Amino acid sequence: MADKQKIHVYMMGSKPSVKGGMSSVVMQQLQHDWGHDIDIQYIATHVSGSTAKRCFIFAKSYLHLLFLLIFQSKKVDILYLHMSYKGSFLRKFLIYKLAHFFGKKVILHLHGSEFRQYYDNADVGRKKRICELLEGCSRVIVLGEYWHRFVQSIAPRAAIEVIQNAVAIPDEITSWNEQMVQLLYLGVLIPRKGVKDLLNAMGILYDQGLVSLHNIRLVVGGSGDELTSLQEQCRKLHLEKYVEFAGWVDGEAKKKLLKTSQCLILPSYNEGLPVAILEALSYGVPVVSTDVGSIRDAVQEGISGHLVPLHAPEKIAQAIVEIIDRKENWLCYSGQARRIAIQTFNETVFFDRIEGIIHSVVYGGREK
Repeated sequence: MADKQKIHVYMMGSKPSVKGGMSSVVMQQLQHDWGHDIDIQYIATHVSGSTAKRCFIFAKSYLHLLFLLIFQSKKVDILYLHMSYKGSFLRKFLIYKLAHFFGKKVILHLHGSEFRQYYDNADVGRKKRICELLEGCSRVIVLGEYWHRFVQSIAPRAAIEVIQNAVAIPDEITSWNEQMVQLLYLGVLIPRKGVKDLLNAMGILYDQGLVSLHNIRLVVGGSGDELTSLQEQCRKLHLEKYVEFAGWVDGEAKKKLLKTSQCLILPSYNEGLPVAILEALSYGVPVVSTDVGSIRDAVQEGISGHLVPLHAPEKIAQAIVEIIDRKENWLCYSGQARRIAIQTFNETVFFDRIEGIIHSVVYGGREK
C-alpha cells in the first residue's frame, strides 16, 4: 500500500517529441501540477527512428523498470501506460506482464486511432493477449462512448472509464475575417488522415469559383510521408496560390494559426478523439470532420460544425461553404464551438477525473 502522503506513478509511453495526438496528451500530463500527493515520473518506451533505435530504447526502458521493481519496489505504486496499437500494444503488453509479476497495479490509457482495425485483423492468439491486457488492468481509460462500447464488446470484464481528451481554454479566440477565410488542417501527413480528400475539396471550391469569391486560403500544418505527393496534387489542381504547407506547428505558432482561422478540417479515416479538434473548438473555430471514433462527442452536426462521410471531397466542400458563406452563420458555429469546449472539454475536469482514478486504484473502489 502506498504512503498516503505520496502516490508514486510511473507513466510510460512515446517520447513527448514524437509527433501525434498521444504525445500531446502526454506532454499535457507532464506539465500539469499534480499537487503534493501524486508524484509522476515518466519513462519513454518509444522514439521515432530506425527499428534498431526503437528496440534499444524499449529495452533500456524495460530494464530500467525491472531495476525499479526489484530494488525500489516501494516507490512504484502504479504504472500508467499510454497505448495505441501495433508495436505500442506489444510494448505495453510486455510491461503489463512484468508489472503483474511484481503485483503492481496498471492504468491503461487507450488512444484509439486504428486500435479497432488492429484488433479485428489480429490472429486468435493476439486477440487473446489484447483481452488479457484490457481485463487485467485496474482501469482502462478510453476517449469516448464509441471506444467504451468497443472495448466492452471484446473485453467484458475490463474496468473501463470514459475520459475524453481535454484542453486548456484560452483567453483569446478567433474572429471573422472580412478580407479572407483561412481554413486549417493540423496533423501528420499520412494516408489515414485524408488530406488528399481535403485538397480535392479545395479543388471543387476552386472550380466553382468560391475560392476567389471568399478569398479562401488553406494552411496545412503538419509533416509526414505524404508531403511531396500532396504538393504535387496541389499543382495538378492549380491550388499553389491558395494552399500553404506550413510544416509541423506547435506552441505559439499553432496558437497563432488557431486565432486566425475560420474553420478546421480533419477528414481522417479513423481517430480516437483528436486534440486538434478540441483545440480548435476552444478557440471558437468550427470544425468539419469525418464521423469516426469519438469525434461526434465534440463536433455536433450543424452546431459546432459538420460531420461528413469518408472519402467524400464534395461533402467536405459543401460543409465548408455552409460554415463560411455568411458571417451570421459562422458566428453561430463559432459561439457553439467555444461553448462545447468550455462545458465538456475543459482540462480541469480531465485532471480531476485522472486524479480520482489514481486515488481509487491505490486505495480501493472504482472511480465514477
